[in-house]
Amino acid sequence: MSPVPEKKQIQKRRQFLKDLAMSLITPHMWDRLQWPRLPRDIRESINSILKIEPDSTEPVNENTRHGLCCLCPRTKDNFNHLLSKTND
Repeated sequence: MSPVPEKKQIQKRRQFLKDLAMSLITPHMWDRLQWPRLPRDIRESINSILKIEPDSTEPVNENTRHGLCCLCPRTKDNFNHLLSKTND
C-alpha cells in the first residue's frame, strides 16, 4: 500500500492531467489568437482559458452602416458599400 491515501493520489493525478492538458493546448491557442478572422466567441473563450485581457483590435465605427448605395445606379445595387449616416 502506498503511503499517500488513495483520495489524495487521485487528486494529484487529476491535477497532473489538467496541467498536462493545459501545457499541450496553450501553444495552439496562442497560434489561433493570431488568426485575423477567428470568430469572436472562440476568441473570448480562448482569452478566458488563457486568463488574458481581450484585445480590442476591432475598430468600432458608429458612423457607418451597410446598405444599398444611394450613389450608384440601381443596376449596380450592392450591399457591400459602406454608407455614412450623414448621407441619410
